[in-house]
Amino acid sequence: CDGKDVSGKNYRIWDDNAKVPYLADAMGTMYASYEDIESVNAKVAYILEKKMLGAMVWEYRHDNVKGTLRRALRDAMAGHPMEPGRWERPADNLPVPEYVDPDETDDSGFDPDAMPVMGSYTRKVFDSGVHELSGLCFSKDSSFIWGVGDEGYLYHIDITDNVENMTYTQQFYHDADMEDVTLDPATGDLYVCIEGEQKMYKIPAPNYKSYSTVFYVQEAVDMNIGNSGLEGCTMYKDGKIFIGCQYGANLWTYTLTGQKVGRVQLTTLAPNIKEVGGLCYDFKTDKLWVTDSEAFKLFVFDGALTKLFAEFDISFVGNPESVLVDHKRKCVWVGDDGDSSSKIYKISFTGL
Repeated sequence: CDGKDVSGKNYRIWDDNAKVPYLADAMGTMYASYEDIESVNAKVAYILEKKMLGAMVWEYRHDNVKGTLRRALRDAMAGHPMEPGRWERPADNLPVPEYVDPDETDDSGFDPDAMPVMGSYTRKVFDSGVHELSGLCFSKDSSFIWGVGDEGYLYHIDITDNVENMTYTQQFYHDADMEDVTLDPATGDLYVCIEGEQKMYKIPAPNYKSYSTVFYVQEAVDMNIGNSGLEGCTMYKDGKIFIGCQYGANLWTYTLTGQKVGRVQLTTLAPNIKEVGGLCYDFKTDKLWVTDSEAFKLFVFDGALTKLFAEFDISFVGNPESVLVDHKRKCVWVGDDGDSSSKIYKISFTGL
């Protein structure tokens, strides 16, 4: 984008009225317009100032392979504009990439910052045997879904192409307010957050028929928040676990041995979030999905918890308390902890 050529001569000319740069030749007689970070920031500032619903930005076909302009547009719209960069002309002896047969490649070359588009949904209404479905995670081989309910049940939920044909069995029961469940991929053990007492259970593999308390989230205990406490949990990188709370949309990072790593209040990243209802960390894209049963939204953050990527309206779900990202089926599952009946929603996403 903008900068100086290798000889140090300026070739970028800025038009402050139009808020655009031009690429000029050495004689100053030929000009070509383009976009750079400064021009994108200026346009987005105008869009936000005028509270426009949208705008068109030209010359994105000249974006580099890192998607600098797309990232600049996204960050500026989120209120965190990039600092304008300085780019040198590339050397003449650029390396020639090795030819790769497109039929032999996989789909791992996705843009990690790109967000999917939400589509339609289908749902399964469970019978009275599923009590207040409030947590979801995949089994170790992703062949079925584990679910937990507020009244202490662990469910084995079979996945079918037709959502209405999904079935379940009760795997385990213990009288506790189980709010969310996550699976440690290293061991297959399940971890469950318990509201009220603000603690974490472990339900060990392979039988999933017993439990033990592994640690308390002491700050949540000290807050004395009762049933506004722990609501979400999900495994994170390096054997760590995210644990979320209704009160203040607090999110803790812990080790599985009970050592606190840190705490973030998600309201500092997403002004519209009201609480944590359920959590799902997506290892493939390094993003954290959060349900909010007060705002009736899905929020998507980066795994480092530094910025908000997107929020999706899911007001069609009565009480969205759990979320599970499913790349294989190109959908996101949302559990509905309904008063009269529990439901599971399969929401399609393009570009997931």
